[in-house]
Amino acid sequence: MALLVNFGEKSVDVERIIYDKARENGSHEFALSSRKFAPVAVFATGHLVYQALLAAKELEEEGIDVYVLNVHTIKPLDVEKIFEIAGKVKGIVTLEDHQIYGGLGSAISEVLMNFDLRKQYNLEIIPPIKFLGLQNTFGESGKPEELLKKYGMDKEAVKKAVKEFFFTII
Repeated sequence: MALLVNFGEKSVDVERIIYDKARENGSHEFALSSRKFAPVAVFATGHLVYQALLAAKELEEEGIDVYVLNVHTIKPLDVEKIFEIAGKVKGIVTLEDHQIYGGLGSAISEVLMNFDLRKQYNLEIIPPIKFLGLQNTFGESGKPEELLKKYGMDKEAVKKAVKEFFFTII
């Protein structure tokens, strides 16, 4: 379930999104389709999980299945889940609310590049990864939705990244 509450307006707007298939057995994976395969996975953290879920829901309506994974901690990482998903997909998108260097995408890349772990989890081919977040720049102040759009971290940026994988790799 994602819950968005906007306290910046005169009244409180609450929007609730529930995926019944999500979080089975304590998982942080949101598989937004009834199919067992999605060609692209989005690993998101923090408040950007909501953007990833919105994008995945709209992509599903277009016939594009996506795994969305809520990575609630960078340390420790759920290494087993990362390898499980990496073995199923043709592309990975990471979405984080800060510099892409030294964050979620870097951590996932380091895990997937570890020779011993790849051998342990029997992953021969590492899917390509697209990093969404601040691209080696300083942030600035502004309205959240405007900043997410400016820095390519909103649902539209996620949809674009997923479609790049979907239409070029798949």
